[in-house]
Amino acid sequence: MKTRITIKKTELHKLYKSLTTRPNITREYVEQELASVFGKRNLHPTSVKERIQSLNDAIEALGYGHPYVIGYMEAEEALAKIGGDECALAFFELRIIVAALNEGWKWGGHSFCYLPMFELYPKDVLEDMTDDEAEDIQPVFSRRFPNIGGMAWKHNIDNMSLSAYAPACLMLKNESLARYAAEQFMQYWAKYILG
Repeated sequence: MKTRITIKKTELHKLYKSLTTRPNITREYVEQELASVFGKRNLHPTSVKERIQSLNDAIEALGYGHPYVIGYMEAEEALAKIGGDECALAFFELRIIVAALNEGWKWGGHSFCYLPMFELYPKDVLEDMTDDEAEDIQPVFSRRFPNIGGMAWKHNIDNMSLSAYAPACLMLKNESLARYAAEQFMQYWAKYILG
């Protein structure tokens, strides 16, 4: 008699991720074993928002041979030698994140694309807010701007409304991804904007 076991896809993805990061078990072995039980198509999340939740996820998605990843590694090493520059490094990090979220899509100048916009909150204003008012505001820290205490996604701006200050490599292919990139990767945007 066969027993049916039900497992949530998210739990399977967590199991896959934990097993494939262990040093003494090969990734191929784990993939093969899980695929034999659950089927290969069930192993990986289908939504880019499920797959890309950290800088490491974005690097893994692009691969270590991708020019943006190589540039980031070189910049990280060079900046470490001179004492670092968080703003410059954040640009390289965001470029990787955006490229991974866009899944190969690049703006060609003939379609809409989006850039998240943020609102900055001084510490004293944050202190006077209720919990409900401050719900979507993430705390940020900046040595250059010590009075800034928080930052929140405000809205997306499309390419028809932009000036030359927005790098094309940080543009996202749709509004939903732009908001996700803003909220999920707020710490990188804060470093990029505030230095």
